[in-house]
Formats: sequence, C-alpha cells, structure tokens
Amino acid sequence: MSWHVLGSFANRIRFSIPEGRPLPDEAWRRRHLGILVLLWLHVLGIAFWAALQDFSVEHILLDAGVVAAAALLAGWARLPRKLQSSLAAAVRSSRGRERRPALGPRA
Repeated sequence: MSWHVLGSFANRIRFSIPEGRPLPDEAWRRRHLGILVLLWLHVLGIAFWAALQDFSVEHILLDAGVVAAAALLAGWARLPRKLQSSLAAAVRSSRGRERRPALGPRA
C-alpha cells in the first residue's frame, strides 16, 4: 500500500468525524424526529414486553410512562433545541439500566 492511499483513507476518516458545530435546523429536525419515533416505539415495546411478563397495569404505566413523558417533552417545540436533544438523549441512554431482580442460585 502506498502512503498516498493511506493518507487519502486517513483524510476520509478525519472529515467524516463530527466537528462539534450545530446542525442546520432542517437536518436537526429530521434527525430529532427519527429519535422521537424511536422513543415512541420504545414506549410501545416496554408496555408490550411488560404485559407479556404479567406486570401490573401500574407497573406498565410507570415504566412506559417515564419514557413517554420524556418523549413528550423532547418533542415540545417551545423548549430550546438543546433541551429537547438532551431529554431525548438522556432517556435513550438510560433505558436498559433499570434495576433487575436478582436471580437465585442455579440448581
């Protein structure tokens, strides 16, 4: 492999990494809408899974309700863009870390 090929490959990687500048409004809206759709699908998935596990209605509403509340707030256009993004990112990154019941000793 020549140095030119390696340099070209390195430049492609370097220019594909985000630089920390804000996205244009239209690009941000499209991406944020996609994240909101994923959050709402997550709400449905949590409720469906919890119902299959025979959790109580209160338990289902609490588990799915936390994500639903965050999705509602993250989709509220009156909130600043940074807050909407933070809410959506926080709830997506926090799911799956909830406390799980300890498994007993294996027989």
